Amino acid sequence: MTGVEINQVFSQQIGQTYSGIEDIPKKNRRFKKALINAIEEKYRNLNEQREFDEIKSVIKTEQEFTPVQNTIDISGNDILHVLAIKAKYKKPIPAIIIKNITNTTPIVVETFGPTNIRTGDVLDISNVVGNIAANGEYRITQKSLTKFTLEGSAGNGQFAQSTNITINRVFYNYCQFLKSDEKISSFKVGTPDYPQYEIANEKIKLYPYVQGAIEPTKATIDYISRTLVTFDLDNNVIDYSTTYTDKFIYHVIDIAAKDFNLTFRDYPASQGTDQQMLINP
Repeated sequence: MTGVEINQVFSQQIGQTYSGIEDIPKKNRRFKKALINAIEEKYRNLNEQREFDEIKSVIKTEQEFTPVQNTIDISGNDILHVLAIKAKYKKPIPAIIIKNITNTTPIVVETFGPTNIRTGDVLDISNVVGNIAANGEYRITQKSLTKFTLEGSAGNGQFAQSTNITINRVFYNYCQFLKSDEKISSFKVGTPDYPQYEIANEKIKLYPYVQGAIEPTKATIDYISRTLVTFDLDNNVIDYSTTYTDKFIYHVIDIAAKDFNLTFRDYPASQGTDQQMLINP
């Protein structure tokens, strides 16, 4: 389906009487907005593979970025529009003294006294001497109040006591968008369990952030790529069906028509488009 054909279908949707209100550049801008809205809608409601297939050519998922302090600079990179952000934090677990780290498969860590470490926690262990395979990030399984195993580990030496061993609990959670008017609220402070983000001046800011204490160490982002193919409604050569399914293109047309009706016509007309979108999602 070419841009000219898309324009023809759009004109039929809004009615030929209204088809000349906007010139091609304005229609192209309206369709770019409709395209991004359609991708967002599909992304939010992904529950079947076929729905992902409709947008897989324009979104990228689980792309890793390393924040500098709490900032990711997105100027000039591939991110056009952020869909979701997941942030990684490490928080020290105080007052844990290691009694033994076994040279077994898997490794068993024993502590002096009970801990609040539970099955499913992810720990980052460092500065282990001797049995150095225990260093790194591991999901753990609790065996008792003082013992837990490091899943997927295999010992490689005799453990040596050290006062420098550190254990951090790793948090890797999706961030909530922080609205400007919520910043002053004491109830909207980000935590490693419920991190937040904001975007301004081509930079993503991740919270919480306390330099030297609580800092995001990694972020994975789902986003719409800058390689997004937008529609030129004056083009009679490019077949957009090679990039998007026809069903998805018709859905974009429906969204653009609804937006047009809200702008130039009336609310009942937009409701009619809503009914059409429910019949042909």
